[in-house]
Amino acid sequence: MVSRTVILHYHLFKNAGTSLDKNLKDNFPGQWVAREFPAGDCDHASMIAEWITETPDAVAFSTHTGIGPLPRIPDVRIISVMFLRDPLERIRSAYNFERNQDTNTLGAVLARTTDLAGYVRCRLALPGDRQCRNFQTQRLASFAPGQGTEYERALKGIAQLSFVGFVADFDGSMRKFSELLRSDFPDYKYEPVHLNQSMRHGAHADSEDIDPETLAILVENNQEDLKLLGLPARKPQGAILPDPKPNRLRSLIGLIGPPRSGTTLIANAMLSHSEVTGIIEPFQTRRLQDYIKTDFATMLDDFGVDCSGNPHLIVKETTTRQQNASLTMEMLKKARDRGLYTGLVIVLRFPFSAYLSQVEASQTLWKETKLPEVSEETFSRFAKSLRNGLLKVCLAARAQHYRMVSYEAFCKAPADELARLMALIPLRLERQAQLSFRPPQDTRPGGDPKTRTKRGRITPTPRDEEVAEVICRFAGSPEERFCQQLRGIVLRSVCREPDSVALDLLTGLLLQQESF
Repeated sequence: MVSRTVILHYHLFKNAGTSLDKNLKDNFPGQWVAREFPAGDCDHASMIAEWITETPDAVAFSTHTGIGPLPRIPDVRIISVMFLRDPLERIRSAYNFERNQDTNTLGAVLARTTDLAGYVRCRLALPGDRQCRNFQTQRLASFAPGQGTEYERALKGIAQLSFVGFVADFDGSMRKFSELLRSDFPDYKYEPVHLNQSMRHGAHADSEDIDPETLAILVENNQEDLKLLGLPARKPQGAILPDPKPNRLRSLIGLIGPPRSGTTLIANAMLSHSEVTGIIEPFQTRRLQDYIKTDFATMLDDFGVDCSGNPHLIVKETTTRQQNASLTMEMLKKARDRGLYTGLVIVLRFPFSAYLSQVEASQTLWKETKLPEVSEETFSRFAKSLRNGLLKVCLAARAQHYRMVSYEAFCKAPADELARLMALIPLRLERQAQLSFRPPQDTRPGGDPKTRTKRGRITPTPRDEEVAEVICRFAGSPEERFCQQLRGIVLRSVCREPDSVALDLLTGLLLQQESF
């Protein structure tokens, strides 16, 4: 039960954080606080958690020096935010700022006593100094400690933050961030303000007056930062982000889960928003035609979807085939590579209920009789398919922002869960339209035909007695133990703990369960 919501701003040096803090101060007068933390091998997560706990009247927290992992506090929802910037522009801005500082810090002394080329060379020569070498990648990687390269962990770090904005489109990012915050703070307002600017940003930033040799050094030492932001590694003339609206789209959200897990119900509720359109199960419905196209622009044409008035696209798919999951993840990656914002919704359901629902669908709804009856053989096939399909999704999920939701939690609190899912886009919940949505035939074809009979009612199908019989029948089998563990994650972690925690638990279970 969430009893408190706070905003945690990881303020990276020269990444427009002063402007964001000013907006937070204006919205939460007397409730904005800042603190810095010691460098080195310190447990910043615990320190930040203690800071938040011991400051109960504060709403917005800001820190330059705090690093990951994200803190966890029982019953406290933490909305974490960080802004990213073209690394060349950020370094030039840092140099200009420190050159005018009346302090004797290392950076200020260097900037006052040498030109930009000397400043860059000196900082790169200092052991452990990351100011001019993939600074943002290092900071993001701190949110995902463990195995993997720093860049791979930085990608995971992005997925763990609630919101990541871009300085090159500060106003646009702030408008999206404000929409996200209004789920918890309905009166939150954003008024454009730009403070503490030491250089202009955009397509014509001042990188042209950096000498070619220094420019080459900066590009070479910031390849991962440039790649992280999708910036060209060989033409870094300022913050030239890819077009955020190719084909008029502003975002692409993948929604995927095992068959009969509630994906059609949740997708149609999301698709009932006035700014959202969608494609239902493109790879499953056209599997007989071997449909494997993953370029979203091509898919829009193939499925006759016009997004001119609905700039947010949801593609709903199931893990009925492992290939469905692989193609969905490939589609999201291609969209990210073209500069489009992507997100992922992973839908789960108590596995024993999903199994019984698949048996029912095989008998009464599906053209293909996959699981004709309750038996050891069909339960084994179900568990294997469940594990393999979800593993494909989980291993690729962290490359974008994501949300996890269970069918049970969605049916119990549809307004709360739907608002949380819409914030991923981000859009505000349109309560009347989305909680009593029209039948699926009014959206895109495909998906669970049973949802049509509910005509927009968000109600679970009761199966308690049948579930108890299945558990008793298959008790002690590897498949039953796996499903019990998965049920525990769905019951205790999904929609209860941070999505990153639930995803880590799910991935760990799937990796441990190598075979049945």
